[in-house]
Amino acid sequence: MNRLSKTHRASIDLLLNHWSRFIAIQPYHKTWLYQHSSFSTYIRGNCIYDSNWGNKKLFYVCKGLLGHVDYYIDKKTGKEKRTILSIGLPLMSMMTTDHLYSNTQGPGQIIALRPSQVLIFSYEKIKNFIREDYSLAVLLSAMLNKKKRQLGRLRQVDAVHDPQTAYIRFTNNLPELVNLLSQTEQQDLLGISRSTIRRVSFFLLTGKHTR
Repeated sequence: MNRLSKTHRASIDLLLNHWSRFIAIQPYHKTWLYQHSSFSTYIRGNCIYDSNWGNKKLFYVCKGLLGHVDYYIDKKTGKEKRTILSIGLPLMSMMTTDHLYSNTQGPGQIIALRPSQVLIFSYEKIKNFIREDYSLAVLLSAMLNKKKRQLGRLRQVDAVHDPQTAYIRFTNNLPELVNLLSQTEQQDLLGISRSTIRRVSFFLLTGKHTR
């Protein structure tokens, strides 16, 4: 156990504290994490995972901000543009497939939107542990539900056709993302222009319309 870095051990303690919301932590839980987690730090912009790699891994966000992103060619400009599909906040996980028992790789990439610290687990190790102790599945289910809530609220925003009204709904539905994401990242997440985001943000802050 002592071979792990101080930051790796601190990240395991963070995950154990999260896990303890659902079960009484036992020594073997910590032992399993020490034996079967890997740990990485990423600078902003680093690609953590690409769908072409074909690995089955779970990334637990200890610090920072991750984004599941994809790229497309803009029909008007012919240039490549980025779309953000979902956001991984601390105490959330991102997976390389839709769920633990899926073989279908998610599109695009998982990247670090901010300097990030991440615990990494293989699906195989997770599934082997769940066969002996289902409590890990409870934690994974809680994290999956948190992601589903985020995606559900984003779909509510996407259903609004007027961009200004859609952005106001975004600020109501997901205020934590408003505070964390730059306007460019919000644009990539919502498909709303930066000029609209800037204009509505100014109105919400001051009650005044921009000229």
